[in-house]
Amino acid sequence: MKKILVALPALALISLSACSKSPTETKADAIEAGAEANADMIESNGENMADKTEDKASNMSDAADSTNGAMENSMDAKADMMDNKADAIRDSSQNKADAVRAAGDAKADAVRDKK
Repeated sequence: MKKILVALPALALISLSACSKSPTETKADAIEAGAEANADMIESNGENMADKTEDKASNMSDAADSTNGAMENSMDAKADMMDNKADAIRDSSQNKADAVRAAGDAKADAVRDKK
């Protein structure tokens, strides 16, 4: 299902752009659109994972409030680590998405250069 959702924007772009562009430019645009769709999916998945991790951290922090002493400190520390993990997930997915976009742009440029 995800592949279909990724392909639909690219197909729509191809059909709209086919009227006035060369086949080479149309192919390059499709490559860019596909890369953009994949990058968007990577970002979305990363954001969802990070949100779930933050929810777990929040639950851990709330649970820590009902304890005291060393247990509270330990649970708060784990919640902080989860928040840091969520930040790392976001950063990683953003970096991966940026790499996918850059690779798509490079491939599209190579197609355009072959004219």
